[in-house]
Amino acid sequence: MPRSGILFLLLAFGFLAASARASIEGSPHDLIVQGYDVEKASWLQERCTSCHLTSSPVQEGFLPEVPPVLERSYGASSIACFSCHDGTTIVSPDVDASRTVFDPAAHGFDLTAYEGLRSAEVGLPYLAGKRMECVTCHDPHDNGHRPFLRADIGEICLKCHSPQSEFGLGGMNSTGNHPQGADPAKVTRKETPLENPPAFRTPFPAPYPLAGGRTSLGVHWDLGGHLSGGASGTIGCVTCHAIHGDEQSPPQSPGLLSVAPGLETADLFCEGCHAGKRGDDLSAPPSPNPGGTTTGRTYHPVDNDRSNGVGSIIETRKPEGWPLGTAVSRPILCSTCHRAHGAQERGFLVRRPPAGVGFCEVCHEWMSLEYHHPLVVKDAGRCAVLIEPNDPVTGLRRTCDLCHRAHNAGLGTEKEQDYLPLLRESHLDEKQCLICHPRDNPTCNPDPNFRASHFIGDPTLPETYASDGSTLRRAVWPGSGTISPYGGVKGTVMLCISCHAFKGSAVVSGDKGKSRFLRALSGNPVEWAADEGVYLCTGCHKANPGTGAAQTGRTHPLLDALVERLGHVPLVPATATFNGHVNCDSCHRPHEAATAGGYYILEAVAGTSKDPLVVHPTINFSVLCRLCHEKY
Repeated sequence: MPRSGILFLLLAFGFLAASARASIEGSPHDLIVQGYDVEKASWLQERCTSCHLTSSPVQEGFLPEVPPVLERSYGASSIACFSCHDGTTIVSPDVDASRTVFDPAAHGFDLTAYEGLRSAEVGLPYLAGKRMECVTCHDPHDNGHRPFLRADIGEICLKCHSPQSEFGLGGMNSTGNHPQGADPAKVTRKETPLENPPAFRTPFPAPYPLAGGRTSLGVHWDLGGHLSGGASGTIGCVTCHAIHGDEQSPPQSPGLLSVAPGLETADLFCEGCHAGKRGDDLSAPPSPNPGGTTTGRTYHPVDNDRSNGVGSIIETRKPEGWPLGTAVSRPILCSTCHRAHGAQERGFLVRRPPAGVGFCEVCHEWMSLEYHHPLVVKDAGRCAVLIEPNDPVTGLRRTCDLCHRAHNAGLGTEKEQDYLPLLRESHLDEKQCLICHPRDNPTCNPDPNFRASHFIGDPTLPETYASDGSTLRRAVWPGSGTISPYGGVKGTVMLCISCHAFKGSAVVSGDKGKSRFLRALSGNPVEWAADEGVYLCTGCHKANPGTGAAQTGRTHPLLDALVERLGHVPLVPATATFNGHVNCDSCHRPHEAATAGGYYILEAVAGTSKDPLVVHPTINFSVLCRLCHEKY
């Protein structure tokens, strides 16, 4: 090389060295102050020459040439970094990054996924070859943003990963990414109790300069997950993602995680923060409940919860692409349903279901069990028109979530068990049924003249029937093996589920033999039996019915009455059994009875009342009687 060229290089190098020297001195990259090197006589043999060359051959930045075998993986700048951070050149755990930065599990160098980004847009110096280098994120001459970052540790990731920036919670989450900016130490929401494990809040070392440029422990930087202030502050990208792992191991894959996810019987990464109390008798960890309830089946079973995996009472399918635990039982995990990035917008970080499929349907395919309540979009009755088929927040098709919730069922109530399984409302309250079934027209009958239904409420109150409660059946229904629940403080409030049951043993009956979800036989075909509990009506009202106080007494002949004695077939809507007898349903009907008859629930009646909820309406029975007794 001509002398003029050598002189130019020396002058140029001297200028660069002078501008960078001030920021290097006393920093962790000052190898002389740190004691890894000794000061030489010549200025060319001082701080700069540990990384930079002063003569040819040179690369950009006066760096050594890259060995051919590494050209496809690293640039000259990264090789210069590796010259110290290789685990052998400087034998110190403070600078040994060979197990972390240069580990195959560490942050990738390939820029293929970011081809749409430009250095002017992100403010980072992307180098030639469309790959990242160490100096893409780090400035080795400036430790203003520790550790030698080109931006604050809470901002550097978002230079490239800006679509992952999200600060909204729940329905306010517009991107489907885990929210940032919340301080876990200050979150007091009962529905999301949070732990704050050490792996996610590694402290920042004391700032420079100190004696010898180090802290009293000789630490330059602590690897691991960090809050915005290290051990405290708000959640950011580097809380969950330890880009260069921790002091003992490289980043946990997939996703450069701060904690190994486990994924055999539990997602220990998610449960590092989201660790509510277990509702079964097993110990934690794992912690299958991310919410604030403490009762089993108030949260969707995951991990080794007794309701999950092999032997669970509900059969589910295993959707392709939705991860399950690797254990033999293939348990459902947090990450089966949720994902931290790329989840459904405004959907509580749930995975995106296939187009046209409700989220729960992915595993619970239509819940085709005979006893399951019809869904809004399948086998839906007239009341389905009252329900918006798509969730107004997420836009997803609504199915199971109308009645159920995945977490926190019954949170804040005295009896969480009243919300099993995963109910939005207590099963001892009519709110759940009233979402779709209006109290004054539970079958949504379009005919206003036939909207009366069986009494729902407390029959022991003076304003209703002043009953002693004896008509509320407490014994087991023999046909279904179930027991009727009743609401209210005293357990005397008649509910929809006092007659209906969504269990496998529920009875299919009714006028046409197609009415499901019953605790006992009902409808016109039912013949009398010795056990009054065989028939839904007599199970409560006995064979000699009456509801009010002292009203039990003589009644119209039932199975003793033969229709053939009338000499004609009863006129519609009156009916008889297959054997020509009279039963309760001959004159009454539990739903779609004459509106004017109110809670008498009669097939036909004369009256002026237009309120189907009247307890004692003023009516004329003769209309009903004449259906069988023409001369009445």
